[in-house]
Amino acid sequence: MAETASQSEDPVRAAVAPSTAIGLVCAADEDSVASQRARLAAAGFDGMAVEAPAGAAARPQVDRVLLELRAGQTLYLPGLDTLRRNVPDTLRTLRGLLELGVEIRVAEPDSPPVTLAPEPVLIEALTLLSTFSANHRNAPNTPGRSGRSETLSEVQAKHARRLFDEGQSLRTISLIFRVPPDVVWRAIGRRSALRDEG
Repeated sequence: MAETASQSEDPVRAAVAPSTAIGLVCAADEDSVASQRARLAAAGFDGMAVEAPAGAAARPQVDRVLLELRAGQTLYLPGLDTLRRNVPDTLRTLRGLLELGVEIRVAEPDSPPVTLAPEPVLIEALTLLSTFSANHRNAPNTPGRSGRSETLSEVQAKHARRLFDEGQSLRTISLIFRVPPDVVWRAIGRRSALRDEG
C-alpha cells in the first residue's frame, strides 16, 4: 500500500530522485488521501507517495514533483485532476512528460488503470489534442495564443530557471513570459536534465 512521503528538508527530491516509481496524491482530507493511495496500489504502485496539500497550495507542490522527474521513471496518478491543470494544460503536461521519457499510469475512480508509454504515436496524438483543445477554448472571438511561440529561448530559459530557484512558482513565471506553465516546466526541466548529465 502506498504511504505518504515523510517530511524532511527536501521531501520531494528525497521521494523522487532515487525512485523509478513515483506516486502523487492530492486531497483535502485523510479519507480522500486513503482512497487515492488505494487506487495507486491497484495500479501497481507500492512505494512512498508524495502528498500535495489541497487547494491553491497544491499546484506548486505538483509542479515541483514534475520538475524532478527524469527519463525512465514512472509517475502514478490517482486521476488526471491530480495535476491541477485545465484540459489543454493537462494534455501538454502529459505530452511533455512522455517526451522526457517518463511513463504515466493513471488510476481514475471506477476505471481500470491506464498506462501512457513514451511512444511517438501517443506523443503525436497528445500534440494534436492539445492544439485542438487550445484552439477550441479560444474560439470564437477570444484572444488566443495563435502566432505566439510556446517555447522559451535559451536566454529566457536561463532567466526562468533563476526565477524558479529564487522561489517563484511556475504559474508566476508563465505569466511573465506569457506561455503556459508546462512550457516553462519543460524549458527549465530539460535544462536541469542537461546540467545533471554534464
